[in-house]
Amino acid sequence: MRLDSEGLQALVTKVLGIHEDVRFAALFDSDGRKLGGGMRKGKRSLDPPKKSSQIDKASALYPALLAANERYFGKFGFMFAKMERCNAIVVQVEAEVFLVVTTDPPTGLDIIPEIEKVVGGRRR
Repeated sequence: MRLDSEGLQALVTKVLGIHEDVRFAALFDSDGRKLGGGMRKGKRSLDPPKKSSQIDKASALYPALLAANERYFGKFGFMFAKMERCNAIVVQVEAEVFLVVTTDPPTGLDIIPEIEKVVGGRRR
């Protein structure tokens, strides 16, 4: 089942509500196209505006590549990257839909179970 625009926004709103350290939550398709979501109100992006869409697309493409090779690697669970200024989490929502979340450090790994609860029944 494909998320409609209301479903997209509801999912993003729930993820942004998990913790005040969630900076960004957006859904992307397996081609890296943004389906919905974005920065939390009041938070500034860490990347320059001209680079933002490229960074967003790349954040979704690598997990999509891994998930596409399920027959070799098994089902995609989540991807986590710990960085100095933010943490990034990617969770598969549907067969070709990925949720990309960034948080302020140190929040990150500890909220993955909450993100998975929100995504819950959306998984394929």
